[in-house]
Amino acid sequence: MHPPLSPSEKAIRYLFSGEECLYRDHFGRRVVADIEGNGFARVEKTNCPLLVVRDEEVAQGFQWTYNSSLTVVALEPGFVSVEMIQPFVRDLASEVPQSLALPYTGSGWLINSESPILLDGRHEPTRDASEALPLPFLMGIEGTGSAQIVSSPVACSLLDAFEIADSTSLKERRFSVQNMSKLVSLDSCFRDGTQRVASVASHLNRASWFLELPPDSQGLLLRRIYDRFHGRQRARVFIDGENLGYWYEPEQDRECRWHVSDFGVPASVVQGKNVAEISIDPPPGTPLWSISRMEAYALSHG
Repeated sequence: MHPPLSPSEKAIRYLFSGEECLYRDHFGRRVVADIEGNGFARVEKTNCPLLVVRDEEVAQGFQWTYNSSLTVVALEPGFVSVEMIQPFVRDLASEVPQSLALPYTGSGWLINSESPILLDGRHEPTRDASEALPLPFLMGIEGTGSAQIVSSPVACSLLDAFEIADSTSLKERRFSVQNMSKLVSLDSCFRDGTQRVASVASHLNRASWFLELPPDSQGLLLRRIYDRFHGRQRARVFIDGENLGYWYEPEQDRECRWHVSDFGVPASVVQGKNVAEISIDPPPGTPLWSISRMEAYALSHG
């Protein structure tokens, strides 16, 4: 039996060269990796000196586990590639990958592919997958040619969705928010070139709404479509008042401004519930939390 896939499981490769970076810190230095939560990370390759801060303390070496956060700063221009896996290293050594033709609907871990692919409808081409960095997916793979995957028995289906500009939908979900900006129309694209014209707003304080849950839920995937003009967007996520941690997106993009961002909710938080109150609360001093569309996906074991 293949292992179950967690809704909070993810793998990221940050890759930059020259003066490229996620953002500049308050000293003007290049931040090339920045993540919150717990997991494993390693420097795949670099030709410039690095400063690594793990769980708020300076770390040595080229690979680390972290419990709350990890930031990597490049101290000079140059190439650097950092791989991160959350919540921890996924050991698939005992699994035999299967080759299949794309596109593919289902869940699992991508081991490699013949061509650039998109995972889970995120509209952003992924970095190359490998046995050392298997890329988890819950909905499927878009692409051409073939790919090697390890499948998972988790099924993921759309449970709810609403647009921030749809007042009827907001009222049905008892949506409430403090200090939200006016709606504005944004005509831009995702990084795969897909165009989107839709309303977007930002809020400074907590937004909450209610979500009806299916029986025997095995977790949720919350998805936000938002304007990535400002980076380092951070918010606490609460389910029925329980703090699940930070939903964090460090990167900014002022050309392809639309972006898809996911946050996984474990089964233990929603099991046995018929309705849950979801709250998104950006703390003081952080950039405004942007939102255009919210989606919720239910996970189940097939």
